[in-house]
Amino acid sequence: MANVATSCRVDGNTVYIYDENGGICDVQQYAQPVTNAVVFGNGYSITAGYSTYTYMQSNGGFGMTSVHPA
Repeated sequence: MANVATSCRVDGNTVYIYDENGGICDVQQYAQPVTNAVVFGNGYSITAGYSTYTYMQSNGGFGMTSVHPA
């Protein structure tokens, strides 16, 4: 099972997702600069360019569950 995502850090086009112990539990990179990233419950949401991507915990890791216009 993936660690619980509790925080994130945006660095240009890359988002680092951290667990409750401060360790990195996921990393996402995009072609466009990231303008927003939010961790919630058992997932996180990232806005890059004109789209928002949502990821949820699934099968021992994080998987993308939706993409929609920002």
